[in-house]
Amino acid sequence: MGTKDTTYNKEQLEKFTSFISLVKKARVFATKAHKGQYRKGKNQDGERLEYITHPVSVSQILHKVKSSHKMAELVAVCMLHDTVEDCEGVTIDTIRDEFGGLVASLVEELTSDPKGLEKFGKQQYLINKMTNMSSWGLAIKLADRIHNLSDVKSKVEGGKPSDIKWVVKYTTQTNNIVEALESGRTLTNTHKKLIKQIKKLIEPGLGIK
Repeated sequence: MGTKDTTYNKEQLEKFTSFISLVKKARVFATKAHKGQYRKGKNQDGERLEYITHPVSVSQILHKVKSSHKMAELVAVCMLHDTVEDCEGVTIDTIRDEFGGLVASLVEELTSDPKGLEKFGKQQYLINKMTNMSSWGLAIKLADRIHNLSDVKSKVEGGKPSDIKWVVKYTTQTNNIVEALESGRTLTNTHKKLIKQIKKLIEPGLGIK
């Protein structure tokens, strides 16, 4: 019994160590890649938000609702999901060399195609993309959208015209995407949990006339 417990604890420790190692590597990589980039808006102290705060938040959102034997890779993808699209010198091949095929394929799936955006417009492009992407990819994309919506309520309450304009546009777009997902593809329990959060976050924006 004691030997079995020792073996089990060793296996768990190895998995945990492997998880921490990969996630830390991805966070360090993303932090360097996004250096000098900032999110729109400021924190409660009026300071600019370094862009890395976004992928970190996306990973935390996903980790709260998702369980998977590939959780380390999924969290790593959350950290890296904007690097190819937004960071000079980072390619899918770079991600593949550093983090392997699974992480690279998901980052590629989450990277917007400029030609597709131009052809269909952002909303229709995202609807097409999200209704056809992998289950893991969609879960990360929904977590990404949740973080982007996290300040909708405060923007509405602030009443700044430019903020209100953004809120109306973004929440309407999000609502249309959600409706397309619910009618156009099979959703897992994780997807449904994330969509439930999204619906709650967009309510203040959808109520604006």
